[in-house]
Amino acid sequence: MPASSKRKKSKPPRVAAGGTAAVQKLTRLQKQRRGATASAAAAKRSCRGGGGGVGGRTARSGRRKVGSGCGGGSGGSGGGGQATETIDRRRNRWESRFESLRNFVETHGHARVPGTYAKDRPLGQWVSTQRAAYRAERVRLAGGSPKFNGRISADQVVRLEGIGFEWEIHDLWAERWEERFRSLLRFVEQHGHARVPKGKGKDRPLGEWVSKQRKAYRAERVRLAGGSPTCTYRISADQVARLEGIGFEWEIHDLWAHRWEERFQSLLRFVEQHGHARVPKGYAKDRPLGKWVSRQRAAYHAERVRLAGGSPKCNGRISADQVARLEGIGFEWAARRRRAC
Repeated sequence: MPASSKRKKSKPPRVAAGGTAAVQKLTRLQKQRRGATASAAAAKRSCRGGGGGVGGRTARSGRRKVGSGCGGGSGGSGGGGQATETIDRRRNRWESRFESLRNFVETHGHARVPGTYAKDRPLGQWVSTQRAAYRAERVRLAGGSPKFNGRISADQVVRLEGIGFEWEIHDLWAERWEERFRSLLRFVEQHGHARVPKGKGKDRPLGEWVSKQRKAYRAERVRLAGGSPTCTYRISADQVARLEGIGFEWEIHDLWAHRWEERFQSLLRFVEQHGHARVPKGYAKDRPLGKWVSRQRAAYHAERVRLAGGSPKCNGRISADQVARLEGIGFEWAARRRRAC
């Protein structure tokens, strides 16, 4: 029989009553998916009941997939059990951090943990994450889609607020600024000026803070001029006025000049007492003075190298007026053992 006649006698696709072949195919697929869903639900109930098998069934085809069943069989652990274990682990971690925060509150009297808290860095990072999760939840409640996918429950919010936790970081920075400003006030009352050294010792945090205030002040001046400063620090006009009200100096050059004057006065007293300006570098009664005279010599030799067109290793500077004043009290530039500053 010819091929054409075979094609004519071929049976048409079976069509369900009131539908088409495509509809019938879609119906079969939906039934398969419902069956697979029912099988998966039954397997999950079996896992919860303690039973186990060699594998689960995939959601699309209903075929058994090795290693995807619940625990207790030879194929692997159940997805439901893994999810529960993950939730429990996260809950335990949250409780552990919360307990650390409670200890911090008992020790310091507040819940304002710095982000770079040296004694417990994970705690500082955790409180930052809680604030981010809280802001994200507020966005979700407003119908938005936050960029941060962290979550925090209403119960956790209540517990954090119950120990005085603050959600707004702006209020936190304002309080920290006030704390440092009060420390600066005490420094002024004790020393008679607001020139806090940036070095080591008990005043080191305060010294770093006043340095940041100067950077923030310069950055604000750049912004006012229409520029884009590299420093992101901010300082308000009210904070500027309060600092200036206690004699705070913004220009670091004036500060260095004042420090130079202080050391020079100490050197004058040394000359009056000993009859010469040869201060030992390890001078026990005034170690900073011994280091200062050594730096003056290093700066003097560096200036001579610059005048000769060279590039000195030491970056210290000294003016012609300062050289003249030191020489006027018998200061000697040549030292037997000279070190770079």
